[in-house]
Amino acid sequence: MKPFQILLIISFLLTACAPRTTAASAPPAQATVASTPLSTETPPVENTKIVPTPTEKVKTIEELAADVLAGETVDISALTLEQQAQLAQELSSHAKEMAQLYLDGEIDSSVIDSLPLALRQEFSIAYCDLKNELRGDNPVIWTDPSGKKFYIDPNTGDFLPVDNGTTAKEQTITLYLPKVVDAEGYTHIFYEGGWVKIAGSQNIKSAEDIKNGDFNWPDTEIVDLQWVTEENKHLLGLTIPEYEFKKDDGRQRTMQPIIILSKEVGGINIVGFGDAGTLIGYIINENNPFSVQTVLLTGNMALYEDNLTARSSGKITTRTPFWQELGENNLYYVMYLTDQKAAFATTYPRSNGEEVTTDYEGLAPPHLTEGIITGEKTSNDLVLITANQLVKESGN
Repeated sequence: MKPFQILLIISFLLTACAPRTTAASAPPAQATVASTPLSTETPPVENTKIVPTPTEKVKTIEELAADVLAGETVDISALTLEQQAQLAQELSSHAKEMAQLYLDGEIDSSVIDSLPLALRQEFSIAYCDLKNELRGDNPVIWTDPSGKKFYIDPNTGDFLPVDNGTTAKEQTITLYLPKVVDAEGYTHIFYEGGWVKIAGSQNIKSAEDIKNGDFNWPDTEIVDLQWVTEENKHLLGLTIPEYEFKKDDGRQRTMQPIIILSKEVGGINIVGFGDAGTLIGYIINENNPFSVQTVLLTGNMALYEDNLTARSSGKITTRTPFWQELGENNLYYVMYLTDQKAAFATTYPRSNGEEVTTDYEGLAPPHLTEGIITGEKTSNDLVLITANQLVKESGN
């Protein structure tokens, strides 16, 4: 055998007999880790004072009722409908007491406004009952030229003999009717034993609102050029009601929100001029948030709405377009001269305007009309207005 072959075999045998080192059998490398000794002390606790959240005491229904009677407003937003009904029931027996407190100034209107609708309805009924009771019996009585007395019937508006067996209370036209406003802003009137929702009564405009230009005039007949005076030529193109309200003729006009509940046509006898037609209307006044005030309307009337003009042609009768187009349970705005004495004098030129009520008991004289309507004057008498327009705001 050759020498290099012998060396190769010896080298192979030496390699096979040597111990092997593998990854599995090799001892793991020791990693050096910098460690922090564990502390045996308890870490300090932050000294934070825990303040308990105050729990507001929930008032009982009886306590809420006591708050109302004490003149405090109550928050009913957290009450369930059942609880609101319980509150209304708790206070219902106190409705008259609340009405008296309100009249005496012990309860503000905001307190009443904070109550559930059902209770506000009961309050307004008690309030008007009290106001009408304080007014007393006050029928509108006309004495004819022969001295015979007739009263204006509250139901029909007709003249009936005073001595027909009815009482003065039965002959009296109710001056105040209860009023509430619901959550949607609609006005409701208590009439003939039930609550009546008034169409178009959301966002009612006051006389001051209209005076300041906050009114949507209806899209109706345009004023004719021949009726426009020189000083009012700048108003050409306006509708008739807007022109009549804004024209300058030396006389002041106003518009008041008014509700027509019934189209029953009555009568009024104007001295020396005979019978004229009347309608009963109910004025909404900001000074009376829980009632409407009854008035009698007369005159040569016109009705203006969107795409509608209807006239009474002299006086109010059931045969006229004005009466036929007039709606019940509706909100309108009545336009009239604030100087009602001058207005009657113009309508009845042989009178001085004041004479129209001289033969009547229970009718306020014309020179007091505007003051009574606005609340500047007080009177237990009914107001008679000679007007020329009923206007329905556009969109209503």
